[in-house]
Amino acid sequence: MLPGVTRSADGEILIDGGAEHSSAYVVNGTDVTDPGTGRFGLSVPVDSLESLSVIKSPFLAEYGRFSAGVVTAETRRGGEKWHFELNDPFPGFRIRSLHLRGVRDYSPRVSFGGPLLANKLYFAEAFQYAMEKETVRTLPFPYNQSKHESNNSFSQFDYIFSTTHFLTATSQVTQQHTNFANLTYSMAEPVSPSFRAFARLFALTDHLAVGTTLLSSTLSVQEFGAGTGAQGDSNMVLTPTGDQVLGMPLSSRLRRKLLSYRRPSVPRL
Repeated sequence: MLPGVTRSADGEILIDGGAEHSSAYVVNGTDVTDPGTGRFGLSVPVDSLESLSVIKSPFLAEYGRFSAGVVTAETRRGGEKWHFELNDPFPGFRIRSLHLRGVRDYSPRVSFGGPLLANKLYFAEAFQYAMEKETVRTLPFPYNQSKHESNNSFSQFDYIFSTTHFLTATSQVTQQHTNFANLTYSMAEPVSPSFRAFARLFALTDHLAVGTTLLSSTLSVQEFGAGTGAQGDSNMVLTPTGDQVLGMPLSSRLRRKLLSYRRPSVPRL
């Protein structure tokens, strides 16, 4: 909703025309940009956000590596009273030929927090789950859906030593899974890959007010991982009308799908 900030067709955030790998994403003073791709990595659940700002003309080196813009996010601590919130608990259903055909998308969010020790130790937790099925119109139903799933958990502890000194510890764990990734007419379910990824972030920040200056010291550890896998161990044959599975045994589930979905006969290459 900000001028100069747009989202591309593949979901990438563009700041004044600069790509994500040219920008920086900072959460509570910690750079969480994905080191493998340079794109924005760990996204904070919306219920954990205290403030979010986009700096289109940054100049401070404290933001890390950037040549375009910087997105900074600050998270909120637990309140003086315990609270619990549940948002978006109902899924979106898929209707096909006036019949209910399962769930199309689902994105519930849960958040809670409060004081563990009065006036000393506070805790806040936000959890977000998302599921979306992307339909490929050129493939027959119901074997034409890529399923994307992700979960995102963000935990924060705040300990107050005095009015000028407090400590913040955060932990964030995310996982995502896509079954039948990059599904197209020429790459049907039996030959499309599955994708899994995870990211973990642990940070400890000490805040100390010295006169009119705030001194922040941060120690953070980040871990990223990703992998792809096949639907089986059979050979794949490339044909003019699409890729197919040949020869070797498949699981019973995939075998049933192959029997129910046949392509036109074409010469093998």
